[in-house]
Amino acid sequence: MKRLLVISALILFSSVCFSQNNVQTFKTDSGGKYVGEVSNNLPNGKGIMYYANGNKEYEGMFKNGQYNGTGTSYFENGQMEYTGQWKDGDMDGYGELYWENGFKRYEGTFKAREYDGTGTCYREKDGSKDYAGDWKQDKANGKGTFFYSSGREKYTGQVKDNRPCGEGTSYYENGNIELSGNFDNGYRLTGQGILYREDGVKKYEGDFVKGDFEGYGTSYRKSGKTEYQGEWKENLYEGQGLLYFENGYIFYQGDFSKGLPCGKGTQYYESGAKRYEGEFALHSDEKGEITSSFNGYGIWYFENGKIYYKGNFKDGKFEGRGTSYLPNGAVEYDGKWKNDKPVN
Repeated sequence: MKRLLVISALILFSSVCFSQNNVQTFKTDSGGKYVGEVSNNLPNGKGIMYYANGNKEYEGMFKNGQYNGTGTSYFENGQMEYTGQWKDGDMDGYGELYWENGFKRYEGTFKAREYDGTGTCYREKDGSKDYAGDWKQDKANGKGTFFYSSGREKYTGQVKDNRPCGEGTSYYENGNIELSGNFDNGYRLTGQGILYREDGVKKYEGDFVKGDFEGYGTSYRKSGKTEYQGEWKENLYEGQGLLYFENGYIFYQGDFSKGLPCGKGTQYYESGAKRYEGEFALHSDEKGEITSSFNGYGIWYFENGKIYYKGNFKDGKFEGRGTSYLPNGAVEYDGKWKNDKPVN
């Protein structure tokens, strides 16, 4: 794309074959030739420049030895390279540029041989559309649309230096929306935005920081129902939030850390009745995986709302001082516990 196609005033023409109606033929020191209009010993007006192998190099208008006006350039193998407007030897104005394999490379406006203005570029491998929109100095800048090789839109919106940057929308190849919001120099969001599943169901809506869920937001299940609502950090629940059952009832409300309940919170039965309120903490289970359990002081309830246990917990078990109750509300045991068992 950076190739400068120019016939400068310094080109030496080795011999004059004939002159008639200001049309002349010159051989060049590169072994090619020029056939066309001449003035001041330079190509001026209509003419054709040939490679040494006899194939056309350029056909069109010249001014003071340079491509100027409307013309077409060719690869040495005879395949068309560019057709359109020229200025002082550079592609300048509207034109069409081609790959050497014959596929179109770009169509649109140029300025001093660079893509500049509005245009569409195409892939070399299969000729499929790659990007259409605004350009500045050979880079996609402004508003535009990127495409999959299938022809479906991949992204449409603000672009900067060949990447999504600013307000826009990206798409899965099946045509469904993937991301919508403020893109941060690539296919990631910063600020308010929405992430969708490939089937079209919303997956997350809220704050992003360089592609991560961070700040306040809501995640959704495949069914479209709310899964979590609250604060995030690096794609994990962090801070205050609510987790929901599939049926829409709250499962947990309170503090989170590293994606799990940790701190003060309340857990509920699927019926909506309160199950536990108190302290939660993180610990490693038998497999060495981090999990969350009742830890510290808390109250565990029967589903009918009556207290099952009130006291201290450790890793989800009764541990320390506490009182257990029968379903009718009578005290079952009051005293010390260890590993879920009374200590006599």
